[in-house]
Amino acid sequence: MVRKHLVDKKTTEVLLSPYKDMITEYKEYMVKNINDTRGSYDKVINIGKSLVIIKEYVFSDKFKDEYFSTLLISDINSCLYCIRNNLPKRFFYFSFRGCIESFARLNIIEKSSKIVDNVFKDFKKQNKHIIADNEFYQDFFSVIKSKYTISSGYVHGSMNANLSLKESIEDFHNSNSHRDTQEMIEDLEKIVELIKKFYLKKDTNLSILKHAYHRRIIILKYLLTNSEVRQLF
Repeated sequence: MVRKHLVDKKTTEVLLSPYKDMITEYKEYMVKNINDTRGSYDKVINIGKSLVIIKEYVFSDKFKDEYFSTLLISDINSCLYCIRNNLPKRFFYFSFRGCIESFARLNIIEKSSKIVDNVFKDFKKQNKHIIADNEFYQDFFSVIKSKYTISSGYVHGSMNANLSLKESIEDFHNSNSHRDTQEMIEDLEKIVELIKKFYLKKDTNLSILKHAYHRRIIILKYLLTNSEVRQLF
């Protein structure tokens, strides 16, 4: 029994090692301009792990769209790049807004509508069976709506956005305070977590993830949060 336990532990370490190395490398890349206050490092790691799960879904045969799948991942990576390189918040919220739109378009039938309100209406209508849980529904759309409104303020230059305007190129150096960076990390984590949660609900019996991690469920559990593991397994 002890021998079997040791073999299982060794196998687990071998399976997890590449993923742990990947997350460690990602964290070391990201923390260049991040002050670890209010759990910033943990939030960055959560975003990275969630992004791995989201990629499995949006590039799966069932959910893949050649353009919007790639656009969604690109928008999320662009947000991370803005955080890592201390780019102005307005740059971040351009990509952040795009992330929300890309996600909505990816999950409706008619993806080419130029009227964003119609996109969100179609999203609600076509995905009501997935977000039927009242608590999730309220949380999902209250966060989506509020974050989209905030990011639109940055995109359109609203005075309510409290933009930090620059009068010279040199002013863009070290553009954000630690508070700004923390705010962007928290906003991105909220949206990425909601997108992941949406797909976990959409993926009946976790069929896509269980196929992707066949005989490697330990990796899937490493990528999910503890509460998600308790809920799903």
